[in-house]
Amino acid sequence: PDGLSSDPVVSKADKLIEMQGQIVGITQDREERFLYVNVRQWPEGTVPSEYEAPAIADDIETRVIDLQDLSLTGQVYRGHKGYTEPEGAFFIFLDVGNTFVGSGSEDGCAFIWDKHYGCRLAANKHE
Repeated sequence: PDGLSSDPVVSKADKLIEMQGQIVGITQDREERFLYVNVRQWPEGTVPSEYEAPAIADDIETRVIDLQDLSLTGQVYRGHKGYTEPEGAFFIFLDVGNTFVGSGSEDGCAFIWDKHYGCRLAANKHE
């Protein structure tokens, strides 16, 4: 932008939301209030290193962050799987509508949950 003598530098994060795992997908709801994050957890007590990727679980959890106060809501959607090694770059797509949350999975299924109750409604096989 005009008037800047250099590119802005971020020296520290404004807020850190610890997920205790590798983020493998992310999307925002249509109202722009919540952020849905697919996470594969690290084993308990893991301290990540910039030189070595920690082990990650095969289970994926979709967690929800309230963007108004940047807090985890406690709502978690479970059942989908990820098998790619932690060193590999991969993304598990997810989407959120008014009543449903949907996510891909590396087990050949697409999962759908009720957005408000958190219960799984379907696991649809795909190729």
